[in-house]
Amino acid sequence: MSHWQQAVAVILAWGFLLPATSESWGQPARPLDLVVELDVSGSMKRNDPSGLMGEAVGHFVKQLRSEDAVALILFGAQPKVVQQLAPLSEGGRKEALLAQVSRLLYDDRYTNIAAAIERGLYELRSRGRPGTDQAILFATDGIMDTGSGVRDEEQKRWLREQLVPEARQRGVKIFSIAFTDQADFTLLQEMARATGGEYFRASAAQEIGGIFHQISAVLRKEPQAPEAKRPAPSSPQPRKEGLPWAGIGGALIALLAVSLLAWLYLRPRPVAAGRGARTVALGPEAGASVPARPGELLDLETRNVIALDKAVTRIGREADNDVVIRVPTVSSHHAQIEYRQGQFHLRDLRSTNGTFVNKEKIEGEVLLKSGDIVRFDEFRYTFMGPEPMHGGTMMRAALPPDALGRSGRQKTLSLEADALKEAQRDKESEK
Repeated sequence: MSHWQQAVAVILAWGFLLPATSESWGQPARPLDLVVELDVSGSMKRNDPSGLMGEAVGHFVKQLRSEDAVALILFGAQPKVVQQLAPLSEGGRKEALLAQVSRLLYDDRYTNIAAAIERGLYELRSRGRPGTDQAILFATDGIMDTGSGVRDEEQKRWLREQLVPEARQRGVKIFSIAFTDQADFTLLQEMARATGGEYFRASAAQEIGGIFHQISAVLRKEPQAPEAKRPAPSSPQPRKEGLPWAGIGGALIALLAVSLLAWLYLRPRPVAAGRGARTVALGPEAGASVPARPGELLDLETRNVIALDKAVTRIGREADNDVVIRVPTVSSHHAQIEYRQGQFHLRDLRSTNGTFVNKEKIEGEVLLKSGDIVRFDEFRYTFMGPEPMHGGTMMRAALPPDALGRSGRQKTLSLEADALKEAQRDKESEK
């Protein structure tokens, strides 16, 4: 069947389906039930001295609708519910919430991520409303730190094996924010990906406002489908006069919808080429090796995940690329992602329309950090993979629990001496 025959089939199908679904057109998106969870450990005072976190959350809350419900939980060693889940339409709710986030105090000694997630799920389970979209917005600058390495591991196991599966089963999306390079980005990525949420990384307090803006856009991106079952009307409904579907307005909406659907159906999307696809050597690959732990590109439109499991992954329009994007605005060989010494490097291959990381056009090569938004033409992906240390030359490696004692573990992950020496030797050999 040709593309145009497929398009005609889609249009005809919509012609039959529209009478049954026309009443749902134009309905607003479903209300939101949101739990905002903020880390108030002492290290946040150092990382957010100007209180930009509270300012960003306040701006985010102002953009919500009155029918949306919000809870605020502050956590350190234990979570504290500052405001229970309730609609913002209730008298004084929004004003009270804004006042609370404007005076955050970062004074706790520890960071119990699992306990915070459990309390957020309980809030949604006990006070969440039917027919809403539910999510947890979770921001931390640290790692799981209860003061005991053994308990830290128990809490992480509880989070991975029970709490995250519960959130996924109940349809609660977790949007996690790693605030600074010291946060446990691996754990935060797992929570977001497993629940259908998104992971974001802020290297400085100034970036937190933009992240909450992105989360707001994601939450409102797509209107929700109508309920599968509707309650039967208590009495027969009168037949509406006029055009058969919904009048002239309904016909215009239907025409626009059919056009959009046909365009989406026929529009080429990026696909990962087979492992046996031929590749072309493009640029130096000194020191390249196969990743022990693959990175990933998450397509922000289709939600497809592309594994970066090769020494060099090539992106472009031609079939000999590993990731093929068949549109004229993507160059034949647009860019490549190269794995070297435990990290992923993105290189633009002199493409016509450029390669972008976090809205910045790159020149030559950049080191990717987990949570970076990568764009080729209009195709956007979130990169997920290992996190570099400050300076972008080495990879962090977690030490065994209690290897340095509590004082040495506070909010910090560092390389062992052997790893440092090996990285230095590799660096010298490249010169």
